[in-house]
Amino acid sequence: MTGDDARHIGRSLRMRVGEMLELCDGQGHAVRGELVHMEAERVTVGKLCPLEESTEPFVAVTVFQGLPKGEKMEAVVQKCTELGAVRIVPVCMKRCIVTPEGGAKKTERLKRIALEAAKQSGRCLVPEVEAPISFEEALRRLKEATSAFVCSEYERELSLKNWVAQQKTAHETAFLVGPEGGLDETELARLREEGLTEITLGRRILRTETAAPAVTAVLVYEWGDR
Repeated sequence: MTGDDARHIGRSLRMRVGEMLELCDGQGHAVRGELVHMEAERVTVGKLCPLEESTEPFVAVTVFQGLPKGEKMEAVVQKCTELGAVRIVPVCMKRCIVTPEGGAKKTERLKRIALEAAKQSGRCLVPEVEAPISFEEALRRLKEATSAFVCSEYERELSLKNWVAQQKTAHETAFLVGPEGGLDETELARLREEGLTEITLGRRILRTETAAPAVTAVLVYEWGDR
């Protein structure tokens, strides 16, 4: 346990020696134990017992998110982490207003947001937040996924509800959401060339930072928590 984690337990949770707590390693494993001793930079926990019941959903959801402007990507990471996504991948697309400049610092910030959101929601796994990738790389990875789709404002017939019903069940799934302005015509042509499934999110137009959490929530509801 790091010094930061020790201070988090001591100050934020205001725990006392003798109380029970749960510890997660961020990789899906958790134990329950008794707080034995606490210092400024060190916490000792004893009587450890593995927790058999995980807070992780049964479905592994990967979110490919077209880079939005401002702090919207932070909101996507935070909410999708709370809802159970295992991986979040920013995608550089034609209608992206922002550029991936200064990417390393931005990616590290997004990873910290995912970590804090995982702690807050009691998750045992911290989602992987990747550096931005190209649209072509996103297409390649979507094609390789066990099941995948693209949220498209051009689709009118196949809804998310109907797509889920067709799949019956899924252990892994991935989806792509475009940035502000949605998919460019050339991107639409490319995903159709690759045979990727387009789905509609309904009659209402969702903001880009709303779409990914909404879809994640539906997928976890259908396949994640049983």
